[in-house]
Amino acid sequence: MKNPFKLLKIYRQASLVLDVMDEGKRDWDTGTRTTYLARGWWERLLVAIRLLALALPLPAHLQESLMIKNWKTTLAGVAAILSVVTKIVTIGAIDWQTDAPAILAGIGLITAKDSNVTGGTTRQ
Repeated sequence: MKNPFKLLKIYRQASLVLDVMDEGKRDWDTGTRTTYLARGWWERLLVAIRLLALALPLPAHLQESLMIKNWKTTLAGVAAILSVVTKIVTIGAIDWQTDAPAILAGIGLITAKDSNVTGGTTRQ
């Protein structure tokens, strides 16, 4: 990556994701365990993940896909990513052999088009 400012932006967005996840982990470790039930925490996490994905050097058509136009595949993609995030937060370790494919599948599902949408402009 030739632009150090782009790298700093990616780092900043990844730090936001980790900050939100750390908030949940601290809550879990103290025994309160109410953060995972709070809608606001999940919204902050999803927004942070989306901002990180938008900061990554992806082709323009993939970044446009991250605008969540199709709720069915987006929901499946978010669920795949959140399953990895939840595992990382609860266990505290990353297993790249299983976690990386789940994250890539999640990104693929988020950027995918629903099967029942025949045109590119049909809203769900």
